[in-house]
Amino acid sequence: MSKKVISNEQLSFDDIGGATGLGPVMRPSPIITVKNLNKSYYNSGQELRVLKGLDLEFQPGEFIAIIGPSGAGKSTLLHILGLLDQPSNGELIFAGTNTKLLNDRERAGLRNEKIGFIFQFYHLLPEFTMLENVLMPQFISQNNFRLLATDRDKASAILGQVGLAERMGHFPNQLSGGEQQRVAIARSLFNDPGVILADEPTGNLDYKTSLEIINILHKINKINGKTLVMVTHNEEYSKKADRIIKLKDGRIVQ
Repeated sequence: MSKKVISNEQLSFDDIGGATGLGPVMRPSPIITVKNLNKSYYNSGQELRVLKGLDLEFQPGEFIAIIGPSGAGKSTLLHILGLLDQPSNGELIFAGTNTKLLNDRERAGLRNEKIGFIFQFYHLLPEFTMLENVLMPQFISQNNFRLLATDRDKASAILGQVGLAERMGHFPNQLSGGEQQRVAIARSLFNDPGVILADEPTGNLDYKTSLEIINILHKINKINGKTLVMVTHNEEYSKKADRIIKLKDGRIVQ
């Protein structure tokens, strides 16, 4: 059974209920909504339009894969969803909050508490152990390096969940690429965010290790109930997703 690739014209839950004869089905409140989202960059006065009028909803607990060729706007969209960048115009509503109304401090607080990030190049801090890297969101939120025993226990448990219980005292340069990405996954889970954003999480890994990482992400989505949005250029890896969004030239295409 092939995955569904959506366009701007999506079948509503009401339509599904009517089609099956079950009557109207209540639409759950989306955790993220984007409305007429546009993003442009300027170079020497020339406008480069990267995203062009996107309308999307992401439901709680979904696993969504964003695919498309290089330069389609995938990573730009993910960075806007994660409040790392702002749209040129349009709206981003996160858990009922219109992010356009937030100041920089409020955006940073929402990002640190509600969103977990996984990047292609891991972004682990080399002078810290694996355990300390997982605890980094806690260090940032408290603005100090004091830890409770419960914090360490929580970070240890998450490292165990991704299969690294025996490596928590190691440093990044002592681990393989796949192990470093598992640490990055564990770090994204520490603050128990509702949304995990993964930007090409297998782009730096071999095929076998990539499949292991995709399976870990799939389990986190299904077992932990996290909304997972993954950007990938590999359509094979997107097959684990509940829904596939394909971008081309900054637009959603069929």
